[in-house]
Amino acid sequence: MMSKQHRILIADDEEHIRTLLHYNLTSENFECMTACDGQEALYMAQIHQPDLIILDWMMPEMTGHAVCKALQKDPHTAHIPIIMLTARTEEQDMIKGLNSGACDYIKKPFSPAEVIARIKATLRREQKHHITGIDFKDLKLIPQTHETLYKGIPLSLSTKEFKILLLFMENPKHVFTRDVLLHR
Repeated sequence: MMSKQHRILIADDEEHIRTLLHYNLTSENFECMTACDGQEALYMAQIHQPDLIILDWMMPEMTGHAVCKALQKDPHTAHIPIIMLTARTEEQDMIKGLNSGACDYIKKPFSPAEVIARIKATLRREQKHHITGIDFKDLKLIPQTHETLYKGIPLSLSTKEFKILLLFMENPKHVFTRDVLLHR
C-alpha cells in the first residue's frame, strides 16, 4: 500500500473501463477522478492537478493524443505523468503517443493489475526526484517543475529534450538504443 494517497485522473470514453479502473485503483488506496472525453480530461487536469493521468487515445471532443500534447505545453501540467491506455496497437501509434509526452503506453485489452503496477512504478520514479532534483556536475534537473539549471542559470529545453536528458541523468553509464529512446 502506498504511503500517500495519490490522485489519479482516468480519462476514457468507455464507462465500463472507467468503472473497472476506478474500482481497482480505489481498492489500492488511490483517489480517482474520471473524465469521459478529451475536453473534460484537459479541464480536470488543469484544475485538479492529479498525480498521474490514465488517458485513452480515441475519445470524443479531443483525442487523448491532443490532450497529451496540450498538457505537455502547459507549464502547470507538463510535470504530470501520463499513461496512454488505448486500443491503438500499431508500433507507430505507440511511438506517436510516447513522443507526444506520455511516459508509458498500455494496449487494450489490459490487466488491471498491470495498470496498477505501472502506475506505482511511474509514481515511484516521479517521487524519487520530486523535491531534490538530479544533479550532475554543474547541471541540475528538477522533474516536478521541468526546470533545468546550469551553474544556477535556467536553461530552456523542450519537453522532449528535458525527458531525454532526465533519462540519461537517471541512468548514468547506460547506453540506450534508438528504439529504447523512442519507446521511453
